[in-house]
Amino acid sequence: MNRTLPPFKKPAFWVILAAAVCVVLGVLLLPHRSGPTQLGTSQAEPTVAYADGTAYAIQLDDKILIRSSSKKWTERTLPSIPLPMSAGEGTSDMLYLVPYPEETYLYPGIKSDSAPSVAAMPNGRGVIVSHLSWGYHCYNPVDQVFQASLDLPKEAKPYYPITVSPDEKQVISMNRAPGETGTSLYRYNVDTYQTTLLLPGDPADTAYPMGWLDDSTLLVARRSGYVALTLDSQLTSLPFACTDPQVATVQDGLVVYVDGDAKTQTTLYVGRYADGALTSILEEPNVIPHLTDAPLISPNRTKLAVLCETDAGPLEYRIYNLATGGYTAHPAPEDGTLTSVRWLDNSTLLLTTEQAEGYAAWLAKA
Repeated sequence: MNRTLPPFKKPAFWVILAAAVCVVLGVLLLPHRSGPTQLGTSQAEPTVAYADGTAYAIQLDDKILIRSSSKKWTERTLPSIPLPMSAGEGTSDMLYLVPYPEETYLYPGIKSDSAPSVAAMPNGRGVIVSHLSWGYHCYNPVDQVFQASLDLPKEAKPYYPITVSPDEKQVISMNRAPGETGTSLYRYNVDTYQTTLLLPGDPADTAYPMGWLDDSTLLVARRSGYVALTLDSQLTSLPFACTDPQVATVQDGLVVYVDGDAKTQTTLYVGRYADGALTSILEEPNVIPHLTDAPLISPNRTKLAVLCETDAGPLEYRIYNLATGGYTAHPAPEDGTLTSVRWLDNSTLLLTTEQAEGYAAWLAKA
């Protein structure tokens, strides 16, 4: 007489069951990464304030979101003082005080056209606001916020602070002085209150600081190519890995650039500057058809965020591991057009999408 075995006594049953358990465990053990979550919307593009590379405030129109110790972003009403410049009828420029248990950071709310630029101190505890008529004004909270007008010679006007040195002792400005036919670079020393001509204007050339290679060396873009400029006005050429480099980002001694010879595809390079040399640590050919925003380096300098177009057309952002060269690709939020990707800390990104009416800000894990 034939006897039918129960299913649990058949070898095939256990094989199938074991396979199913492996699949379930595999799914459970996979690292979970949720998609971007919307932080808020605004009419103007969101702005971010940083202290030592980490974001502490995000502005969405009139709302200022402050980061908590648990990395949550909440709207707060902040104390403020008015900036000494006219912002027009019904508006006012303010300097917001962002208090934390151990520090007070500054966040400027600039609405007037008379302030062409703002340079933030890298540590977040000071800002330098330029004014077309008055020059620089420096704000730094010690016991209280105070105003200091930086005394610059007439030939250093107008006042456009470009960048502040990593040690926060030098303010580099780009100016077109009377009688010059080229743009000059000036260096203002915060301790000595002295202004010196760093790079004279050249009628046949332009000069624009891209960022700091080290505490005393700038990477400067010129028509004739990129050069390293020291604070004692010494110029040296840089050895790039391609013949027509186009620099996108300079941050903490790392230089991100692409091959300008490329027509439909490009090669992404990352070089590390040390002792006058630029050594390539990443070279990715033919993977980024069109860069749509400058690549950004994480605060701990281990990762690179790149916004790009795919071969199929839609935007995506990629996170490169600078140690291994590998990357992960992430689709853009479906709501709107992705316009920028910025680091908030070493593991969190702020994505900005442009919509029919304004912008939306998104938080994403990296």
